[in-house]
Order: sequence, then C-alpha cells, then structure tokens
Amino acid sequence: MKKILIIGASGYIGNRCFKEFSYDSEYEVFGTQFTSTRNDLITLDYSKPKDFFNLLSQIEPDVILWCGGLKNLSITEKNYKLSLKHNFHSIKSVIKYQKLNKISNFIYLSSDYVFDGIKGNYNHSDLPNPKTNYGKSKLLAENYIIENSSNYSIIRAGAIIGEGSVFFDWIVKSLSENKNLELYDNYFTPTPILNLLEGIKVLAEHPMNKIFHISGRQKLSRFDFGLLIKEHFSKSESKLIKTDYKLNPMNLQYDLSLNISEEFSNLNNIEHFLNKIFSV
Repeated sequence: MKKILIIGASGYIGNRCFKEFSYDSEYEVFGTQFTSTRNDLITLDYSKPKDFFNLLSQIEPDVILWCGGLKNLSITEKNYKLSLKHNFHSIKSVIKYQKLNKISNFIYLSSDYVFDGIKGNYNHSDLPNPKTNYGKSKLLAENYIIENSSNYSIIRAGAIIGEGSVFFDWIVKSLSENKNLELYDNYFTPTPILNLLEGIKVLAEHPMNKIFHISGRQKLSRFDFGLLIKEHFSKSESKLIKTDYKLNPMNLQYDLSLNISEEFSNLNNIEHFLNKIFSV
C-alpha cells in the first residue's frame, strides 16, 4: 500500500483529494491542516522547516501532494514576503526530503497566474511572465522544483469549479435567490474538480517530470460562465451584468486561458461537467 501525504487537506481542493484517495484501497492517506480542527488531519505549520521535515520523515510518504499555499490576491498583492513564505519557501522542505528519499513523488499544484494574461490559450511550453505577486511566487516554486527535484509533476489549472468552490457556490446561491450578479469580462478556462482529481490520480501513479495544464477545455469569460450556469436556473429572475475586469481592485488578468495538455485531452469539458452536476 502506498502512502500519500496531502499538504493543505482542509481546503477545498485538498479535502476533495483527501476523500478521493481515501476511497482507494491502494493508498494510506495522510493530510495536514493549519487553522481547522479536524480529527482526521495532522496540524502542521509548513513554514517551519524543521517541523515539516520531521513530519515527512515520520510518515515516509510515497506521494506528496501540494494543495497548500496562499492564493488570496487581496493579501498576496499587498505582501510579497507573505506570498513567498506560503507559495515558495514552504516547498523547500519537500525537496530536502526528496533528496534523501528519491522514491517520493512530488505533485505540485501551480496556477494559471504564472502567465501575464495578455494572449491567452497558453500551452505548458509557453514562457511564463507573471504580473502578480501570487504568480511570481508560484513560478519561483515551479523553477525550484524543476531544478532540484528528480521525481515531480507540476499541474497548472484555472479556477477549480465544483460544489463547495467559492465562485461556483456564489453564482448558484445568487441565482437561486434571484439576486443580480456582476461578472467580469476577463477570460479563463474553468477546471472541473473531477478533471483535476483524475489528473492527480494519474500522476500519483506515473510521475513524469513535466508541467501539465489541466482545465475544462473551454475558454470563457466569467460572465459567459455565469450564463452557462444560469441555463440550469430557468425560473431565476436574476440578471447577469457584464463588468469591465479592470474595475476589480485585485489585479485580475485579462486572459489566463490554458490549453489542456495532450495527456489529459480526454477529460470532460466544463459544459458536460455542469450538466452532470445539475442533472442529479
């Protein structure tokens, strides 16, 4: 039986990964938390290298899945040092451990924010050029992993969509309550949580020392995405208002859409995913 350690297992993505691998009899699953108080998770401050390294040495995981970090742009864009602390410096403990235990497979969840958001439709081979502190810290982590790890996979994904995700739940709740929504006109490729889980499971078994893009295979503006969801709320009286993304104070990028990597081109598109959710 393989051991998998999920860093940040109390967050939306980490929690879904924790549950998914818990269903798999081939894995013994461990997960960390920081501010939550779940009994099934290990409390860890990953910014403390000694504590982090000791935990890795104690568990001896075959797979280390990074779902931690700080993405809140209202915080990262005001405090670059804090962004570096959570999104870059914290992963060094994993690499240190890997150098002593080379069989460990490191899967790192990165971000579409490593790009500048100018041209969109980014391939995994396109040159990153982040414009945000968050994106800069994620790119530093990517480069450090590539240069220092011998057994890794890096996943870049757009906004992760599913029941429980903040953006998706906000739209659904607003539509169900007949509230009007202002949605920005900037582009992304929303990523179904099921697509991400499928990609992680593949890479947990077969690390490839590469960067991969996983998405929902459709480039949409946030306004267009809202329209897709509204199709499933025929009785909703909500009005969707297209808003200029430049009015957002959080330094949103115009077009961070990702082309899905060939290895995962069979994954479902976002419309199929939404149809599946709302047909239940």
